[in-house]
Amino acid sequence: MTNEGAIWVVGGPNYGLRAEGMGGQYLEGDTIVNTVINKGTIYVLGNGDKTTQIKAMGSNPGARAENQGEIVVDGGYGIVVNSGSGIHEAVNSEAGTIRVTNGGYGMYFDKDLASSSWVTMSNAGEIYANGENSHGVYLGSDKNNFTFHNTGLIESADGANAITVGSGTFTISLEDESNINGKVVANSSTTTIKAVNNEDAFTLDAAKLAALELTNSSLTLEGDQTTGTTIGALSIDKDSGLVINGNRDILVETNLTNTGSISVNHLSVDGGLFNNQGIINVQTLDLYGNANDKGEIARQINASEKITYRGIDGNLL
Repeated sequence: MTNEGAIWVVGGPNYGLRAEGMGGQYLEGDTIVNTVINKGTIYVLGNGDKTTQIKAMGSNPGARAENQGEIVVDGGYGIVVNSGSGIHEAVNSEAGTIRVTNGGYGMYFDKDLASSSWVTMSNAGEIYANGENSHGVYLGSDKNNFTFHNTGLIESADGANAITVGSGTFTISLEDESNINGKVVANSSTTTIKAVNNEDAFTLDAAKLAALELTNSSLTLEGDQTTGTTIGALSIDKDSGLVINGNRDILVETNLTNTGSISVNHLSVDGGLFNNQGIINVQTLDLYGNANDKGEIARQINASEKITYRGIDGNLL
């Protein structure tokens, strides 16, 4: 089914709690059997309230929902991964544009599905979120673990978030021409951010990340985090560079592996593996010894203030 015209989806207290502009047939299983495509324009008018489900497009089990046109969301939802035990695909294609205002959501996933491997969610087009409580992409589920792939533009302004992880275990994969112009908020400590063949800079709001991995990428993270950011595992390959600006202390819990470059004000590695064969630029570096630490304190470390090593009883090597 393809839309090449205009669809209006209107809902809220005065119009009903649920409405969907386009959605494929509900067929549980591990195969995509139908596709709904928007090549026209879908207008969504909701009330910015999660108690209502006013959607432009729904990805049901066995269905692919793909936007190749324009979705305009005012207080509702753009593309939503719906509930059900079966494969889901939700895609904003290279030709697709989603515009979100008034507490709306561009792409949305907040369901406890039977199998996380059945979810494909990606953006190759453009998503614009504007205003308080608006989200370009929202991920939130305590029972799922899948990767959101971005190769397009996600832009947020005036209090909106480009990407929000509300809860659950998710990977945000920023690939190739991915461009995040705004804020990424990770309220879940089991969020992983990966950058692959990518160069970008954005604001990060995260008290804790499960992992941060850069492969052939240059990533700059902006913004203050007065409580600091804890990262489970930090991995920078030889063709990558990480710059963290702002008032933010970084604590790495399990391992830091760097063969590229890292620039941050204050960096601590708390008893995990520290393996540096690249370049680290810091004001202060704190290393806490661990009996299982076989990493190398090597190559180049530039500290403008101090390096502190806290050893343990016995031999490290």
